[in-house]
Amino acid sequence: MRFSLTLMALSLLTAEFLWPVEDAASGRGLHLVMLWLMLGMLHAVSRWRAAGMKSELRRAAFGATDLGILLIAVGHIVSTAVVFQVEGDRRAALNLTFQWMAIFAAWRLFRSLCLDRHQASQLVAGLVAIGVGLSAFGIWQHHVFYAEQSSWYLGKRAELDQAMVQGGSMQASSIVAEFQAADIPLEGSDRILWENRLLSSTEPFAMFSLANTLAGILATALVLGLGQLSAGWTTGQRPRVFELTILVVQLCLITYCLVLTKSRSAWLGATVGTVIVIVIRSRASLAVKGLRWGIAAAGLAGLIAAGAAFFGALDKEVILESPRSLQFRLLYWTGTLEMLKEQPLAGAGPGNFRQLYLAHKANESSEEIKDPHNFLLEAWSAGGLIGLSGMVLFVGSILRRLASTSSTNETPQSSTVASRQTWKVLPFGLLLGFALHAAWEWLKGHSFSPDQIPKLLLLAGVAFAIMRGRRVVPAIDSASALAAASALMVNLLAAGGIEMPAVMLMLFACSAVGVSLQDASKKVAVAKSSATVDLPHHWANLTSAFIFVGLAIVVLRFGLTPVYTAERQLSIAADAMYRQRNAQAALAAYQQAAEIDLFDTTSRQRIAEIEAYRLSELEQFSKLSEIEQSNRKLVDEALSVSRESMKELLPKAIEACDLLISTDRRNISGYRTRAVCLTIGARVLNDPEMLKEAIAEQQRVVNMYPSSVENWFELATLCNLDQADGSKKRARQAAEKTLELEQINRQWGHQDRYLAKDSVEAVSRMLSP
Repeated sequence: MRFSLTLMALSLLTAEFLWPVEDAASGRGLHLVMLWLMLGMLHAVSRWRAAGMKSELRRAAFGATDLGILLIAVGHIVSTAVVFQVEGDRRAALNLTFQWMAIFAAWRLFRSLCLDRHQASQLVAGLVAIGVGLSAFGIWQHHVFYAEQSSWYLGKRAELDQAMVQGGSMQASSIVAEFQAADIPLEGSDRILWENRLLSSTEPFAMFSLANTLAGILATALVLGLGQLSAGWTTGQRPRVFELTILVVQLCLITYCLVLTKSRSAWLGATVGTVIVIVIRSRASLAVKGLRWGIAAAGLAGLIAAGAAFFGALDKEVILESPRSLQFRLLYWTGTLEMLKEQPLAGAGPGNFRQLYLAHKANESSEEIKDPHNFLLEAWSAGGLIGLSGMVLFVGSILRRLASTSSTNETPQSSTVASRQTWKVLPFGLLLGFALHAAWEWLKGHSFSPDQIPKLLLLAGVAFAIMRGRRVVPAIDSASALAAASALMVNLLAAGGIEMPAVMLMLFACSAVGVSLQDASKKVAVAKSSATVDLPHHWANLTSAFIFVGLAIVVLRFGLTPVYTAERQLSIAADAMYRQRNAQAALAAYQQAAEIDLFDTTSRQRIAEIEAYRLSELEQFSKLSEIEQSNRKLVDEALSVSRESMKELLPKAIEACDLLISTDRRNISGYRTRAVCLTIGARVLNDPEMLKEAIAEQQRVVNMYPSSVENWFELATLCNLDQADGSKKRARQAAEKTLELEQINRQWGHQDRYLAKDSVEAVSRMLSP
């Protein structure tokens, strides 16, 4: 059973790195949640059966580290309940909470397996192999992908622009469909950001959305590999020349890709982890004391910095005097703290950070971030004070164990037992992870394409794992594993990761190896002889198995089934909208998706956008009628038809906006689209009361996102149209704010936020005497 559990754990761990983990909030990866929970059930059943048969059983003690991770998961559950109460983004909160249930199940599984040094070594070898594969993929991206993708994109964009000018609707529709399938933005600030990233950068990102996330994984794998390399000399069992060569090649690949990411936080993390390994290996009392004092000083400095930031000592003047590379992070953190001061107990809730953060985003910051770029603040935002206390307890426990590592009698040991089993488990576990991912994509109807071939470079990690040889599993000790976990945590001080399953599993897998091996060396793990049975723990294992089954049923009913059924309808709708150019069929599919998943925001947002687009087309028709038609009677008839159509379509559009708002009352999108619909209706119907309602709605949008120059421009424009007393003054104030934000954006070089030249001129005219 232990063999199969290790095999499945490695396969699921590999599969977690084969999809964009940043999409966990939307529901991707829920099939892996089900598998982790079922694996947890199998683990509990195996322990129950072993105890019932009075066979030898080792149980991982439940300590401070375990409690910390449990509190993070519980914090997610509590904060999700609050999200339901305030009607935030319930789908994102549910999906991420399900992910944390699986993460906790994986943690307890890792803790149990790693009590056996042989199993721990296999897990570490698997993590290093995954790091090698990601490095190979990242190196390919740097040297090949960017050049090929840039050439393809520029060619397609030129074809699209030419087709739009010449009226080639079929060709334009085909290119738009290609862009939509590849998640390429078609217009607006999203397009500018995407083009800047593709055409102006060469940082690899592998399967992640950001190079910084990949860099954190690589830094962790690098420290693990260095720990393996140094352990051979510590034990006196130096690897053979061939095995040493392979390990050095692995480390060189990881290091090269890590350098290409240009992630300073990951470089710092790798440096910290490497220094820890060197200090622990040296066994010098002065160096060990220095490490302990360094850990204590870092903890104290962190507490002081956190307190200063929370109570306002970290103001904008301090931020603007800091190095440019830190300025944006400091702006993110101060804005996050201001948000958390308003939501201290439950935080924003899982997947609900951006909605509340935008009200506190600094004017100098451009990016509408999804997380605070700091794992402690993210734990607070996602899980409230319960989640924050759990993360602080986890970090404190790891640092305490790291500081006490030198006082243990543990020495790195290589395993030479079960050589044939070792040779099978590691590569087959990694290969099975690829098979699981491919099978799931096939079940979803995604066919294999040549564009996916580069992802197979991850198999390089499997090849290296096999080439390491059948005879010896590399030595590993708790110091190397805890140093690797520390390296990742240093990176996470300046990067998001709490809601990324692969990142958290990497962190907790390293931590489980370190904690379990340290417990085993201290004999903290409980060993039961064949003559006795601990009845409470015996039945607790069976209870745990039923709990995991119950959780899996909940995930299936409220997560996997509605999310993936609705996703099929969204795919149908996207094809109808962009390839077939059939808005009515697309609208029907979006409505079907909304009925399937009661908490889905994407389908409702698309419905509102389609209805708003219909109104804009109607407005354009009325304008063309006035310009192009010379016969006054025909003009009046056309305008009459436009107004009647507007009276019919506007209520549907407002209803669609209200439906979107009811799905997530914290999200600005519904209110912004509602303001647009009311504005169009007011202009076509010439209704001053509707215009006032549009102004009030736009003011709400400005209050929810006050640092957006576009929001202030729209408010100034609407107020300028209103003839009521006081509106001109409000228009002038909004115009002044618009120009202020425009100047800030240009000073900081936020090109994606620049207003068009005619918009700036229109605002300037509002301020003229």
